[in-house]
Amino acid sequence: MQVIIPLCCLGLLALLDFQTWVAILLRQPAPDDPPPILGNVFLAATLWNGEEVLRTHWSAAVLDLAMHLGLSRLYVSIYESGSWDNTKVELRKLDDDLARLQIPAQS
Repeated sequence: MQVIIPLCCLGLLALLDFQTWVAILLRQPAPDDPPPILGNVFLAATLWNGEEVLRTHWSAAVLDLAMHLGLSRLYVSIYESGSWDNTKVELRKLDDDLARLQIPAQS
């Protein structure tokens, strides 16, 4: 069974099975533990005028999530919706970072 869980107010979604979320919520791994074996994760977002949140929090959180889950298990898709600020610039930086880590992404 797949569920859709919003991860932030920007429309970030993660698709994981219910058992995976229960396992994550119930288990707090020790710092030296490898991440638990989970299914693949698909992150999707629609951003509009999100330059500041991308620069200050969101991009780093996506990269941290990738490192925690395992680079081969994350796919990222971001739609930029006609922003008036420098959201496109920040998304290009995130796209470059994801490419360096060889994480499949579409923006």
